[in-house]
Amino acid sequence: MRQARVSISDEPDRLKVLAKIRGLTGTQLVMRLPGRPKHPNHERAFYAKNLWCMHHTHSCSVCNAACCVLTEAVEAYDEATNHYDKAIAKEAGDVIQACVYPLDSTTFLECAECDRFVCPDCIGICPDNDCKLHFCKECKLDPWGPCSWHNLI
Repeated sequence: MRQARVSISDEPDRLKVLAKIRGLTGTQLVMRLPGRPKHPNHERAFYAKNLWCMHHTHSCSVCNAACCVLTEAVEAYDEATNHYDKAIAKEAGDVIQACVYPLDSTTFLECAECDRFVCPDCIGICPDNDCKLHFCKECKLDPWGPCSWHNLI
């Protein structure tokens, strides 16, 4: 198996490669637009995808999505059945690890109802400013709607 040879010591080159990798993987640092929901862990768009998480979590409990592209590469390497697929997954992981700093803040959130960690595609936040609880789409039909108990208070 061919070993990945990734060494990017020059900062401008590293940033160019990092921008290219983020573009190819859909992990660009897109900032949140006004009026859009705020993610509690970062200032990027709520549905932002990570290249490399600061703190890895297990796969999403609802849809099984990986927490970041690096984790996807590691899982692909572990599940590969031939040398070619293993080499590609290893090289992808090596390139990410050589280029990424600082690491991305986690995008997964814990559901207030079932306590599972889920990806941004499978969770919402109560719009009530005093509440802001997170609910996965399996525990609350409309995870972005207000909690049913707000009307009882």
